[in-house]
Amino acid sequence: MPRRWTCRKCRALNVRTSSRKCAYCGQATKPKARVPEHARTLRVIHIDSTNLLPYQQDIYDAAGNVATKAYYSDYQYYENTPFPTNIHIERPQDHYSLTVVITKLTLNQKLDDDQFELSIPAGYPIQTMH
Repeated sequence: MPRRWTCRKCRALNVRTSSRKCAYCGQATKPKARVPEHARTLRVIHIDSTNLLPYQQDIYDAAGNVATKAYYSDYQYYENTPFPTNIHIERPQDHYSLTVVITKLTLNQKLDDDQFELSIPAGYPIQTMH
């Protein structure tokens, strides 16, 4: 099977040839060095066996250390969809944590186009960027 490489300019997948030019954009480039790929854990989601809802999520950094831990609890049903109303997030490497408590949740609420129109407040100058 021929070796493949990704063009750094246009991100196209190429087959290695002697010219080492991208077949799509013509950029002369060399393939990235091959890095051995090892399986590693990026994220672990813990599921409660009694209700099949997630109660914890662990996210790992490139070195394999826990970067974020999230805990989910106090599930409530919103439009027949279970949603945790208490979410506790810990960032052990950053030495902080926070808790989010959901008191009201509206799913799939219709958004009008005018909600995305931003007007410039009075007194602010408009500057054209080049």
